[in-house]
Amino acid sequence: ESTVRSLRLDPEDHSVPFPVVNVPRTSVALDYDLLDNRVYFTQSSGAGVSKISYISLSSPASVPIVVASDLGAPDGIAYDWINKRIYYSDYVNQ
Repeated sequence: ESTVRSLRLDPEDHSVPFPVVNVPRTSVALDYDLLDNRVYFTQSSGAGVSKISYISLSSPASVPIVVASDLGAPDGIAYDWINKRIYYSDYVNQ
């Protein structure tokens, strides 16, 4: 519930693409930015206090960086790596 883990789809390769990353317990959805090596995730903590943050996999123990706050209940996320935009769905603010 509070970690993001990774695995390779190649059954011969048992190495992990990145180390285990701790995320807040209220995380709902996530997406990965390959170019900047970040994991973006939504946190649904109740209307008005939910947010979207990211953790850099270069320093996975660092504090998450908030990119959007005061959201309703973000329950889905997609990162557009070409235009560097985040799209999300919000259960409360439909």
